[in-house]
Amino acid sequence: MRALVRLAVPVLLAGALTCAALGEPAAAAVAPEGGREMVLGPRPAPGPVAPVAAYRISGRFGDRGRLWRLGHHTGLDFVARYGTPVRAVTGGRVVKLAWNPSWGRMVILEVSPGVTVWYCHLSHVLVKIGDVARGQVLGRIGTSGNITGPHLHLEVRVKDRPTDPATYLWGAAPGTPGAVPRWYPAVPIMTVAALAPLRSR
Repeated sequence: MRALVRLAVPVLLAGALTCAALGEPAAAAVAPEGGREMVLGPRPAPGPVAPVAAYRISGRFGDRGRLWRLGHHTGLDFVARYGTPVRAVTGGRVVKLAWNPSWGRMVILEVSPGVTVWYCHLSHVLVKIGDVARGQVLGRIGTSGNITGPHLHLEVRVKDRPTDPATYLWGAAPGTPGAVPRWYPAVPIMTVAALAPLRSR
């Protein structure tokens, strides 16, 4: 039995190294160990990244105030220096570059069917419609739209209704949106389709 184990380990390692060299997961590699099968599977997909490398949170989802149409804040505000790069929190597809009097220059990233991430108040937009990778720079922090200072307003929407971005980024299951709050209407006030297209980057 010991001879079989000694023989299996080099073969297993060689197979894993071959898969690594080809950029493939070594999911099929199985070796006996104490009478049990040992499976070397692919690593789980990495979770979302913060949209800004260095920041301070100034406004949280659900905050109350007169600044917001519904009396509640529908996103998460990341304060950073003007021009700071803004990154895709996860891979997805840019489905719209938009302009809105309140949100300013916007990038809308669809991360799964019906789930979109809205990047608002950008000074510059650096992407086009199409696929982007996790961590790819989409634009830069700005002061466009209705704003009191440079920051990124980030929203995570499910079928155009807002959910808490903190749940999506750092919750128990990162990458999974939370629930739509009760204070938000059943019919979305704004939709991706209704946003005006961006004319100037």
